Amino acid sequence: MMRTTKLFISALALGTAVLFSACDDDEANIGGGGSVPVADGFYIAKVGVTPTTSDGLKAEKVETDGFGTKDRTGFFANYVYLTAGNYNIVNVIDQEIAQTYGGTLATAGTSGSDCALNSYSLIEEYALNGAAFAVANAGLYKVAVDVTTKEIWMVKIDKAHIIGGATDFGWSQNNAGEMTVVGTPTADAVTYRKTGIVLKKGDWKFRFNCRWSVDRRIDPGAGFADNNGYVAFTNFGGTIAYGTGADANKANSTQLLPGGSNISIPFAKDGTYTVTAAWTKADGFKLSLENTAPIAAKPVNDYAWGIIGSATTGDDSGWGQDINLPLLSGSTATSATYEIAAQNLTEGKEFKIRANDAWSIVLKPGIDILGTVTGDTGFESTGGGDPNWKVKVGGGGSYKIRVATTNGGEKWNITFTKNVAAPAQ
Repeated sequence: MMRTTKLFISALALGTAVLFSACDDDEANIGGGGSVPVADGFYIAKVGVTPTTSDGLKAEKVETDGFGTKDRTGFFANYVYLTAGNYNIVNVIDQEIAQTYGGTLATAGTSGSDCALNSYSLIEEYALNGAAFAVANAGLYKVAVDVTTKEIWMVKIDKAHIIGGATDFGWSQNNAGEMTVVGTPTADAVTYRKTGIVLKKGDWKFRFNCRWSVDRRIDPGAGFADNNGYVAFTNFGGTIAYGTGADANKANSTQLLPGGSNISIPFAKDGTYTVTAAWTKADGFKLSLENTAPIAAKPVNDYAWGIIGSATTGDDSGWGQDINLPLLSGSTATSATYEIAAQNLTEGKEFKIRANDAWSIVLKPGIDILGTVTGDTGFESTGGGDPNWKVKVGGGGSYKIRVATTNGGEKWNITFTKNVAAPAQ
């Protein structure tokens, strides 16, 4: 736990220049004619060895509310290959080492990993001209410096995993998504690979040591205000782009960022993949995918759509079994309509619509496969990460429910039509 007195530490502790220094590969930012031919900024430097560009720490975003990202002035981090030996953090200005920082390295971390890789190394309060700290084992590390709290930490990357809704195992199980280290890691390159993994339309990420982040907040329950510390990422997200022609089943990262947005497998790209996350000294992490066994799209007239939930029965027994929506005549492999003529929905209760008596394809408020929804004025979303529809007060009654697609299942449209009761005779 960080000491609360750190709330009052000035970011000016390292000098104004440090606050605005960030390592950059752009040679135009290198000046001064000194003996250290790198851009201004922080570096992790082995004692007696001149730091190079790949040793640089860069300004990096940290976590904020809703799993988002935000800037944090004075926070610098990077993935760096370290060999065994003694190190300091140095600040390079005009091609000279202007300041050197070090201190006493201790073990920190008691939670955060799903596979017990909880510990990392921490200098809780570094000192100008402080003692060098020892790295015992060679490997790829995430190294970070935070100017405001005056701390240095590093975590050795022991494992990498694929995780997410695009996988068969979802967001919570790691072992099935563990990536294998390819060859022997070196100071120039470390490669992680997963073969034979089924990825379907949906989102995923890759993360390290079975954890999403390193939480350096003073009070983890008090949110993400800057004066409460910070949460640094140990996961990557971003965007990928598929090729064309002979490369239509291959994709590469176009943007890959710590804590970045979920990586998406698009519609019609389901398949068995080989996923490679490669770190190189020159370029950091890049991602490549190859769909080695594409899965053909299921004909949309071969689904079994049903409505499920407490609204269908008036109690929780409704979550035990779907009520099917029959397929209408005239449906084809790419354009199909399913409809139930009269289904009672109970006021105050909830429901979803799902395919094939399973939870892998579900229609619920706000999801990307959901197209237009009409006639739903009697319902509201329950909100949260996995919302249901809830029948509003006055919204109960008998409904005709139609589920249809005209684009091969990329989007499914829903129409609710409330049946008007026949007048009394």
